[in-house]
Amino acid sequence: MQDQSVAQNWNMKRRRSNRGDRRPGKGEDIFPWSESVAFQLRDTHKAFAQILKQELDRHDVNFGDWSYLRVLWREDGLTQRELTNRSGLMQPNTNAALKQLSKRGLIIQRVDPNDRRRINIYLTPQGRAIGQRLVPFVLQIRERAFNGITGDEFSHLLDLLARIRTNLGAWDQMDVGRRTHLRKSKSSNSAAHTRASRQSRAGR
Repeated sequence: MQDQSVAQNWNMKRRRSNRGDRRPGKGEDIFPWSESVAFQLRDTHKAFAQILKQELDRHDVNFGDWSYLRVLWREDGLTQRELTNRSGLMQPNTNAALKQLSKRGLIIQRVDPNDRRRINIYLTPQGRAIGQRLVPFVLQIRERAFNGITGDEFSHLLDLLARIRTNLGAWDQMDVGRRTHLRKSKSSNSAAHTRASRQSRAGR
């Protein structure tokens, strides 16, 4: 017999708990925080972030700049758009972060000699030096976090998270489709109402 999905199991539990009681907002309708993936991910991220921020503070690095430096330590010479895309953040945030990093002397922006329309972002020696101190610490956090977890379990975790993101992405696309359909339907109804009103006035 094929295993049921988590969602199917939850739906079965809800039907059993609600049998004979249809009151809205009944306690059993909502699952506990211990079973909330979003809550668990938030708490896990918070645990990582608290440890990381303490070390960043020692090196006078803003937590908001971390994502950009992390990308540049792997590969610099990127454009602002490339850096924004790889960090997964928004363009306005990148603008502010680059000004701050440039002011502190951690990065420098240069015109690409092969394409003068491109402005490439490079780490300065000071920016690289901070990375040489921070990256080993980050690897220690990672090692501590995954202590006792096998490589297969880690790969399985990443696979599950990717599938959850795919499921939510599909839901978001469906929601966009529904909103588009509703707008078209309202627009069509409004146009029909306008035509009917005009015909009614013309027939008077």
